[in-house]
Amino acid sequence: MGNTILHVFAKKGDVHAVHSILSAMCYEEYFPTNRSGETPLDVAWQAGHYEPISYVYENFGIRLDKAKVFGLPLKFGSPKKRRYL
Repeated sequence: MGNTILHVFAKKGDVHAVHSILSAMCYEEYFPTNRSGETPLDVAWQAGHYEPISYVYENFGIRLDKAKVFGLPLKFGSPKKRRYL
């Protein structure tokens, strides 16, 4: 699966859209992964929008440091350019 709508708006840094989408989701769905294994926070970070998007998550009471408890990948490192075949 490619990017979800949550990935798209997180990448754009659209905090209002991300807030609306999260308000309609349950906790287990807050961190969907795309075909590259990236969460919406991963793509927001790569696009330079991690801080505002992470605040939206935190406003929902989602502790980002605890996300791995649910087996959710949050892999922040140096951003890489992706190659598509």
